[in-house]
Amino acid sequence: MAIKEIVIDSLKYPLSDWKKILTLGIIIFAISLARSSDYLGVTNVVIYRLFIIAGFIIGFFVNGYLFRILKSSLDDVNELPKFDNWIEMLRDGLKIYLVALVYILPAILILLHSMFLMTSSFPEVLSMYGIDFNSLIIDNIIQSQVGEFFLFSAGSLSFISSFMPIYSTAGIIYLVVIVPLFLMALANMADYDGDLFSAFQFSEIIGEINYIGWGNLIKWYLTVFFIFNLLFAVPALIRFLSHFNRELGGFIVWGLSSLIWLPYLYIFFIRSVALIYLSE
Repeated sequence: MAIKEIVIDSLKYPLSDWKKILTLGIIIFAISLARSSDYLGVTNVVIYRLFIIAGFIIGFFVNGYLFRILKSSLDDVNELPKFDNWIEMLRDGLKIYLVALVYILPAILILLHSMFLMTSSFPEVLSMYGIDFNSLIIDNIIQSQVGEFFLFSAGSLSFISSFMPIYSTAGIIYLVVIVPLFLMALANMADYDGDLFSAFQFSEIIGEINYIGWGNLIKWYLTVFFIFNLLFAVPALIRFLSHFNRELGGFIVWGLSSLIWLPYLYIFFIRSVALIYLSE
């Protein structure tokens, strides 16, 4: 399947069932609420931590449903899967998180090493921008949807690049190289009906990539990454251009983004992963 066909199919696929998009959106909205509990006036530390833990656990269901989409797409199903067997979704979501953690571990170690070298100054630098160091780490722990763990690390490494260019650049290069491999590993795991160890069968995964073609994989990755980020920026652009009450407008855009736009983008993305994996 050509890259153009993959993109068109993936853009259309989420529209097959708006109810399921909204169901996924409600789950993502719950995560957004957990992440924003401090902005919603939650000042009690215990309650705040409970919100964080709840958001972290709920994130596994997002991962689990996206993995279900990946599996059904590999089985040539053109409709969104049902929301059922929630225990299985939770288990699959945990598997994705573990696989992501293993693949991104070198980048995390680079990031932590960079932070260690600048321990005395990094929290102070963040405070200049009104960012609490501990809150930054905790807030991003619960971003367990597919790709967001990588986006957080890439963003953090980019931020640090102005202070520790050698280490952060190495981390970013690693992420750029490893993310496509990680996505093919997820597809391979889905192809083996969720067998965790199949995500680390590197010779088989590399063989699949050779079958797809490294050029096609890179072309797909750059194309989908560009489209995803372009569409991801739409809510922020709408909020910026809105002429009505900024706070009300921001809340409306945030709500609609969590309920509709983000689930659409996540489904588009994971569908494209399945299609490129199946392509020749």
